[in-house]
Order: sequence, then structure tokens, then C-alpha cells
Amino acid sequence: MKVRRILVLAVVLPLLLLSGCASLAPPPVSPQDQVRRPYISEIELPEAKAYFGYARFRMLIMDNRWDEAISALEHALAFDPESEWLQLTLAKAYLHNQQLEEGGQTLETLLRLFPDQTDGWELMGELRFFQKRYPEAIAAYRTLLKKTPADETLRLRLIAVYDQQGEIQKAIAETKTLLKLNPDSLPGQLTLARLQRRNQQPQAATRTYRELLLRRPGQVQTILELGQLLEKEQQVDEAIDLYRESLRDNPELLAVYKQLARILILQERYDEALDLLRQAHQQRPEDIQILNRIGLLQLSLEDYAGGEQSFREVLKLQPDDPRHLYSLSMALIGQQRLDDALKILEQIPQDSKVYAEAVLQLGYLYRQQGDVERGIRVLQQALTTGNPTVNVYYYLSAFLGEVGRFAEAGQVVRQGIEAYPRDVKLHYQQGVIFEQLQERQQALQAMEEVLAIDPQNADALNFIAYHYAELGENLEQALKLAQQALKQKKSSYIYDTLGWIYYRMHRYDEARTHLEKAVVLDPDDALIQEHLGDVYLALQRWNDAEQVYRKSLELDHDSTTARNKLQRLLKDHPRQ
Repeated sequence: MKVRRILVLAVVLPLLLLSGCASLAPPPVSPQDQVRRPYISEIELPEAKAYFGYARFRMLIMDNRWDEAISALEHALAFDPESEWLQLTLAKAYLHNQQLEEGGQTLETLLRLFPDQTDGWELMGELRFFQKRYPEAIAAYRTLLKKTPADETLRLRLIAVYDQQGEIQKAIAETKTLLKLNPDSLPGQLTLARLQRRNQQPQAATRTYRELLLRRPGQVQTILELGQLLEKEQQVDEAIDLYRESLRDNPELLAVYKQLARILILQERYDEALDLLRQAHQQRPEDIQILNRIGLLQLSLEDYAGGEQSFREVLKLQPDDPRHLYSLSMALIGQQRLDDALKILEQIPQDSKVYAEAVLQLGYLYRQQGDVERGIRVLQQALTTGNPTVNVYYYLSAFLGEVGRFAEAGQVVRQGIEAYPRDVKLHYQQGVIFEQLQERQQALQAMEEVLAIDPQNADALNFIAYHYAELGENLEQALKLAQQALKQKKSSYIYDTLGWIYYRMHRYDEARTHLEKAVVLDPDDALIQEHLGDVYLALQRWNDAEQVYRKSLELDHDSTTARNKLQRLLKDHPRQ
């Protein structure tokens, strides 16, 4: 290569100059030398200029000045345009600098001049694959494979191109070719099984995975992928057997423990999953993920003391991690250690991903301790940090409504709806607040907005139906709405609405049936008891009416309507 010659020139030239300076007398001049010849400096040769440009390129990339470096390399190539090495280096520099088109053009020139340049073909294949110019990538890889047909890496790249292009049959054919050339290729066998899965050939894929396990017993990736395939094909028991057998052969396969535990949890076999995770913990006591899963599973099983112990161990390994602090607080709340839980939650920083959940728990705990105002302040602060979640708006408005600050609650809900315009819960909450403010039409409009988003929303259907029942208007429509709501949710308050509608329609037996169901579902609701008393009164069941009116007053001592009804009943129908 011409550039290499420059190195010799760069060394010889100073020596020549020094030897000239040491000469004591000029050599004799012959007559023919009296005519001067033009002097040619070695550093003016094209090869020297090319090398100088390359040297400058090297210095510039060390300073990460890629644009200038590429310019220097282009200058070098201009002096030595047939340099294979300079062209390849320039192509690589272009690609490093994300100048893909220039890099591709340089590679095309290189391969036209030097069709046997293997590095250039490989780089061209990678570039065209990245650019999704799949036919050109295939051509590049095939050119290389003609020379080295058994090259596993190149064959796998060609397979990947066919796969990305959607030609899965060709990808499978190339994979089988690879396996003929190299039957023990682990990547080739795994690739074939994966392609068969994607080609909707689960049985073939299963056979390939099992053959691979015969060749490579205990190969973790094969075990996991075969297990996932069996799960997908509804062969869960076979997957469990595969995992258990693998763990018997090799108890240290941590990923298999995790996969099997996940299946057991999905099947709600929590005790088995917990035992399995404990075995995994014994194998790898420093694995935070396993210990964290144990703790979460203990929370699910309401083993809050065990969960606390697990998360405290996790925090020893990963101190002050917000996620684990939050989980620890849940374990403490489960044990009703609310003060301890508050101290933990207060350690969670505002920039944490679990801060939104933590602040909701803080607000809830302050409310539980009777300090609703402090809970409100915490949630108000959360509105100013980052992007508050839907639940922050929802619970803040609920807390404000709880202390009678309905106007502020309405303002918070409006802000929430601006941030989350299609959130059903916020629109419903807005309707509830309007009702508290005695703005019934706006409340109904809010519920209609809920139904525009979710036409089957049971709570909004029930709200509108109960509104008409209270007014004694549009009762047929109200009945249809309440029946539709009941199909979505079998709840006490929807049975109560239906019973109240039937009462208004003077269909007392149907009213009694639904209100008695409501009382069974929620015996501590004073209003439902009062409604049932009204129905018994209409059916002239005086003793039953008296009993439920008294129950209503026990639940709500301040209910003047229930008290008046009981007094009137006792006056009009005294006990005999």
C-alpha cells in the first residue's frame, strides 16, 4: 500500500538532511550538472500527503472531533484514491458519525474496486440490514458465504435478514443448512425452534427444543423457552414437570425457579410458590429479586410480619430503595402499625417512581388517624410535583368533600379532568360533588359524560336511575337504567335503587324483594333500612316496618326522617 511507503520517507528524509549539513566541502561539479534540475521534496509526494491526512484524522478522533476528522480523511483519500485501507476506514468513520448514505456510497466504491474485500462486504451487510434494505443485505451476506459457507455468524445474520423481511420459510431453510454444516450449533438449534414457533409450528418447535435438551441437558435458555411454549399451548402441567425435573438435575438454575414460581402464582398455588422461592433464596441469598418476590407473595398471603422481615432484609442489601420502602410500609400497615408505616413512607423522595402511591398512602394514614387536613396538605403538595396521577386528584377531591370543602373539591376535579379528560372515575366524582352542591342538573350532565366514555358504567347508570326515583319522574326509564346497572354489578345500592323505583311505581312486592337483597348485602346502611321500612309500611307489615326503622335509627341517630316515620307508625298502629 502506498501509505506504508510514506513511513520510510518520513524517517529517511531527516537523515539525509543531517548528512548534508555534516559535509565539509561541496562535491566537485561536473559540466553536465551545471544545468540545475528541479528539486522534489519527499513530503510533497501524494503518498506523504495522504499519510499526513490520516495522521490528522487519528489525532482528531482522539478529541472526538469527528466532523473535522472525516474531512481530514476525505482529504487523505483524495491524494490516494485507490487505497483500499483508506476507503474502508472512511466508510467506518462515516457510519460511526451516522452518515449512513455517505458510508454506503464509500462501501460501494470500495467493493467495486476491491470485490474480494471481506470486511467491506460484512460492513455493507450490516448497514443495509440496519437500513431495512434487505435484498442488498442478503446479497452482501451471500457473497461472503460463497467463500466461507460454514461461517455460523454470517449464516445467522442472513437468517435474521430473511426473518425481518417476513420470509420465514427461507429463514428456516437457511437454518437447516447451517445445522447440516454444523449439527451441534446451539444458536442454530435455538433459532430453528424460535422460527418454528413464529411460523405457527408448535409441535415442530417442541421437538426441536427437546432434541436440543438431549444434546445439551440443562441448557437454561432451552428449558425456559420450551416451558413458555408449553404454557402457551395450554400444557401447563407439562411445563411444571419440565421445570421441576430441571431443578432436580440442577438445583442452581435460578431463572427456572423464578419461572416456575410465576406459574404457581398464576395458578394461585401461593404456598408452593413461596416454598420454591425460599429454596431459590437459599441458593442465592444475595439475589434481591427473589427476596423481593418472597416479600410480595407474603403480602398477598397477608403474612405481614413475614413480609416485614423479608423487606427489611432487602433493604439491608439495597438501603433506602423507594420501592422496597413502600413495600415495607404496606407490611406495617397490614399489622396496623400505622405510626411506623408513616415514618417509612415519609422517607420516600418526591422524585421516586413510587412517590405517587406513597403519597396516597400517607394521605390515607393521616385520615385514618383523624387528621384529614394533613392528608389534604400532603395530596395538595403532590399536585405540584411532576405529573400527579389520577388517584391524587381523585382522593384529594374526596378528602376535601369529606370536610365539606366542596368548591375546592370541584376545582381539583376539574384540574384532574383537564389532565385526564377520559378518566371515568374523575367524571363520576365531579357528578357526586355537583350533587353535594345541590346542582342536580350539572350532576346529571357529569354522569352523562361518564356514560359517553363508558356506556355500561354501573355507577353512572344507577346515579341517574336513583335521581329519577327520588323525583318520582321518568320511572320506566329509571327502571331500565337500574336493571342495566344491575347486570354490570350486583351491589347493595343498585338493589336499593331498583327497590326504590318499584316502590315509587307502587309495585311493593318487587320493591320488597330487591330491598331485602340490598339489606343482606349491606345491613349497616341506614338509608336502605329506611327504604325497606317504607315498603313494609306500604304492605301493612307494621311490626317489620317498626323493626327496620329502629335499625335505621341505630345506624344513623340523626336521621329525622326515620325518626318521624317510626313515631307516626307507633301512633297510627300501636302495638296490641
